[in-house]
Amino acid sequence: NVNAGPDQIICSGTMSANLNGTVAGGATTGVWSTLGSGTFSPNNTTLNATYNLSAADTTAGTVTLLLTSTNNMNCLAVTDTMVITITSIPLTVAGSDTTACANNAVITLGGTITGGNGTGIWTTTNGTGTFSPNDSTLNATYTPSGSDISNGSVTLILTATNACMSTSDTITITYTPAPVVNAGPDQTICAGASVNLNGTVTIATGGVWSTTGTGTFVPNNTTLNATYIPSAADTVAGTVTLILNSTGNGTCLAVADSMVITIQIKPNADFTHTPACLNNAVSFTDISSGSVNSWSWNFGNGTSTQQNPSNTFASTGMQSVTLIVSTSAGCADTITKNIFVNPLPTAMFGYVTACPDSAAFTDNSTISSGSLTWGWAFGDSTFSNLQNPTHTYDSAGTYVVVLTATSDSGCVASYSDTVNVIDCDEHIVNDPVLPGAFTPNGDGHNDVLYVKGGPFALFDFRIFDEWGKEIYHGTSQTEGWDGTYKSKMQPGGTYVWTINVTTLDNRVIKKAGDVTLVR
Repeated sequence: NVNAGPDQIICSGTMSANLNGTVAGGATTGVWSTLGSGTFSPNNTTLNATYNLSAADTTAGTVTLLLTSTNNMNCLAVTDTMVITITSIPLTVAGSDTTACANNAVITLGGTITGGNGTGIWTTTNGTGTFSPNDSTLNATYTPSGSDISNGSVTLILTATNACMSTSDTITITYTPAPVVNAGPDQTICAGASVNLNGTVTIATGGVWSTTGTGTFVPNNTTLNATYIPSAADTVAGTVTLILNSTGNGTCLAVADSMVITIQIKPNADFTHTPACLNNAVSFTDISSGSVNSWSWNFGNGTSTQQNPSNTFASTGMQSVTLIVSTSAGCADTITKNIFVNPLPTAMFGYVTACPDSAAFTDNSTISSGSLTWGWAFGDSTFSNLQNPTHTYDSAGTYVVVLTATSDSGCVASYSDTVNVIDCDEHIVNDPVLPGAFTPNGDGHNDVLYVKGGPFALFDFRIFDEWGKEIYHGTSQTEGWDGTYKSKMQPGGTYVWTINVTTLDNRVIKKAGDVTLVR
């Protein structure tokens, strides 16, 4: 087993090479020989001898040495070879130090190695970037890592390989910041308005504006604080994007930033309202067009910021209502309308019940101006729109009758009363009678002076004091006099009463008398 050792590369001017052969196995000795003309020291049987190159070896540039086993017994001799290459000392040049921008940081290297085999390898002492296509390509590109850029610089080392001496050279790459561009915040403007720009550019020496629209920059598009005047097409589109690009970037790539201009059309204010009636809430409905997001109402007697508010007017006649609508950009429009506040009608009716089981209703409603329409609900799921209807009930009972009076301006008032309907054939109609005295002392017995008898279709009951002053007037038999006048208790004594009734069988009865109030 013979091993002459690895091939060697030595530098020009070096006249010897140290050998380190080995022989093992069936033999342990060997002899060196050369295809050149040099000599072995101390001799050619010393496995770790020194080979002394001849001038011819040096001129040839290479020489091959052979190590052959000796004392092989019955085995054949084994030979191994090694080649000694003589080269000049390599000159390694990594290139000149350079500067790169943080946003254009990839550097194409231009290393050279003169002498030796002309090969080398790139390394770095403080960087973590990558070499492409590999670190053995002298003109590789170096892509820095983020930490390389944040550190501000990186040093690359080019070292000669396959040479008699590993010479090296370095190159330092310094990273400068990239330009910073700020076009400004997005803006919303009203149609017809212009945009005051305030772009900023650092690192680079300037900037230039461009637009996705067709507007113009004043005084020009290289003024960072220029004014942009939207075109009609910009307004129709509703939005336009302005782009600011850096110029004068040096080794840096240009940087851009954009802003969006939203153009809002001026709104058109308008509203409707429900019928305006005195002391009734009037509902207002906004029907403005456009991108409205705020409302300001002035009713003359109050204000509101709701979209659809209501307001109550305390006086009749013409009232001025103003609505101001605005968009998010402050585009505004105003409308003022004069609204006529109408008086409310007063709903009222009277009625007369008669046999058989019918009632005649008389409209007593009033209104200061305009005309009325009527709606009657008789309490038995039947209705009428006559002014003075007569209604026959299917059965006796108590019914709540509601009259709704509506003016020609839409103002509404209602009045209700209870109608007692009886079957005349099943009831005895008695004349009205009253007691001679009553005691309104709150003991729950004989506290109220009632008229007995009936039932009556019409009822009129009055009380007079000793001076003839009327102190009580009742129109319903279910009511009576409690001995007071204007909520004040009247003194004990004699009081005069009159009663005027019409019975259900159409008899008219008038009576008068006196009653004693006992305290």
